Amino acid sequence: MAITGNLNSANWSQGLPHTPFFRRLLFLAHERDEVALNDLENDIQATPSRLLRDTLRYRDTLRELFGPDLDHRGIIREENRFVIILAPGDYEFMVALCAVLAIGAAVIPLATTLLPEEVLYFREKFNNAFVLTGSSETDLLANVRQQFKATGAEDQAVPIQLPSPSKSPAHLYLDENVSFHSERPAMALFTSGTTGPPKGLIHSIRYFDAFVRELGSSKDVFLFRRPIHNGVGVTDVIRFMLRGNRVDMMDWNSGAERIWKHLQQEKVTALTGSPDFWIQIKEHFEKEISNGPAETLRQSEEALQRLQTTRSSGALTMPSTKKFYRKHMGGRGFVIRFGTTETGPIGLETSPEDQDDSLHVIGRPLPGVEAKLANGDHSELLMKTPTMFVGYWQNEKATRAVFDDEGWYHTGDQAYMQGDMFVVEGRAKEDFINCDSYKVPIYEVETAISSLGYISESHVVPITDSRLGSRVAAVVTYRDVPDTVPEKTLQALRQDLSGTLPISKLPTMLRVLSGEESFPRNSGGKVVKRKLKEIFFPQSHDPTLDEMPAEVQICDFYSKTAPRAPKCWDWAGLNC
Repeated sequence: MAITGNLNSANWSQGLPHTPFFRRLLFLAHERDEVALNDLENDIQATPSRLLRDTLRYRDTLRELFGPDLDHRGIIREENRFVIILAPGDYEFMVALCAVLAIGAAVIPLATTLLPEEVLYFREKFNNAFVLTGSSETDLLANVRQQFKATGAEDQAVPIQLPSPSKSPAHLYLDENVSFHSERPAMALFTSGTTGPPKGLIHSIRYFDAFVRELGSSKDVFLFRRPIHNGVGVTDVIRFMLRGNRVDMMDWNSGAERIWKHLQQEKVTALTGSPDFWIQIKEHFEKEISNGPAETLRQSEEALQRLQTTRSSGALTMPSTKKFYRKHMGGRGFVIRFGTTETGPIGLETSPEDQDDSLHVIGRPLPGVEAKLANGDHSELLMKTPTMFVGYWQNEKATRAVFDDEGWYHTGDQAYMQGDMFVVEGRAKEDFINCDSYKVPIYEVETAISSLGYISESHVVPITDSRLGSRVAAVVTYRDVPDTVPEKTLQALRQDLSGTLPISKLPTMLRVLSGEESFPRNSGGKVVKRKLKEIFFPQSHDPTLDEMPAEVQICDFYSKTAPRAPKCWDWAGLNC
C-alpha cells in the first residue's frame, strides 16, 4: 500500500491535543509517573509518559498514512474519519487508540474474530475507514486484505507497528492550537442488530473527557479482563488509568484459575465484570480453592478482603452472588452499575454500603447523571448522562425515536423507585430479550420457529439466568405429522433453525407441551406470557437453572452443537 506524505509536515504540531483526556495523562506523567498499563501478555510495563511518547511516535506513522487528509497542524481536516482497530486488549491497542484520537479521527474497536466480510462492511459503512490490525494478527490481516482485493476495495489495512523508542519527542506538552469541540466523533460502538448487521452509534470527545473526574490512589490496582472492543471494556481501562491506578491487562479468554492466581499474588484492589464472570470466580473458590491447600485458601480470602471496588454490569446479578462477595469482603456491598451502550458507563450505581442484595436494584444516578420515570411509578426509565451517545450512524430516524423533546433518552426498561434507588422490572415493551448483552427480537425467533413445517404453535419468552441476564426460551407444540417430525429435542430444533437465525438468537431452553397440556390464554384467546413463564419455567426469587422442571430442556448458551457455516452477523460465533 502506498504511503503519501504531506509536503507541509515540517509545520505539523509536535504537541498533544489540548483536551481534558490528554491533559490528565500529561498531569499523571509529570506528577506520578508510575506504571499505568501493565500488559501481562507481552510483559510491558508502561508509565503515562511512555504511553504519551509512544502515542506521539505512532501518531507520526498515522500522519504518513493520512497525509493528504491532514491540515497544516497535522490533524484530520474533516470529522467522521474512522479507524478500525482489530487487536487484543493490550498495550499496543491503547497506543493505537490514543494516536487515533490525537490526529482527530474516531476509533472503531472490533473483535479479532470477525469475518473479513464483516470487517469490509464496517469499513464501507464508515466512510472507507482505515484498518489497523494487531501485530500478532497476521492471518487476520491477510484475510482482510484478500477480501478487499476480491471485492475491488482499496487496500487500506496495515499492522500496528510501534516505532522504536530511539525516536523520542524532545518533551511532552499540550498544544493550545490543537483542540476539538466536545461533540466531534471519537468512537463508534455497536448494539446487537435486531436483524442483520449491528447498529452503529457514535460517541464524541465528550465521552473520553467525562472520565477526567477524580484522582485515585496510585497504589490501587485494577485487573482488566474483558473484551476490549466492548464499550465497557475499553472505558474500564481508560477510567482506571486516568484515575492514576495501575491497570493489569489480562487476555479476556483467561479462565478462573489464572485470575485467582493473579489475585493471590498481586495487590489487586479493583475488579469488574459481567454476572457470568463473577459466578465463574465464585464457583472456582467454592469448588476448588475451598477444598484445596489451607495456604491457598488463606491467600484467596485475603485477596477478596483487599478488593475495594467490585462492580458488576451487563445484566442483573443474582442475590446469591452479591451475598457471597459481601460475606468474603467484610460486609462491603457488591456494586451494581446500570447503563447502556447508548448512555455510556456513567449511569446508575449502588454503593458498597448498601445492604439491599435483592435482584433488581440498580442504584442511584452517579454525579452528572439525571434519571427519572416517564409516567410516575412503574414506568419507563429515562436518563441523561455525560457519556450519552451523539446518535446512530446514518440513522437519524432511529436517533430521534429514542430521545424526547427535552433530550431524555428512553432506555426501554421498566422501573420504579425504592427509597432513593431505582429498581428495574424488565423491558417496558417485551419485544426483545437481552441475553448476555445480545438483543434478541422475540417476534423474529417466534416467526422462525413457526415457519418449521412440523411446529403447530410456538411462543418465546425471556427466562432469568444468573450468568446471562435472560435466556431465549421456547414453548412449542408439534403437528401430528409423523413423517416430518424430527426428534422433539432442543438440539434438533437448534439444528433446523441454524440456517435462519444466528447463533446468538437460537433458543437455549425448550418446553414441549404434551397432548393434555395447553397454553394459558385470556378471555380473548391471547396467550398470557407471564402465566406461561410461571407454569412451564417456574423460578424462585434467586433463580438458578437447577430448579427447572425435568421437562425443560437446556443447553449451553455458547454451545457449538448446532451445525452452521460461519456467516456474517453471527457475533463471531459468540467468541467475541
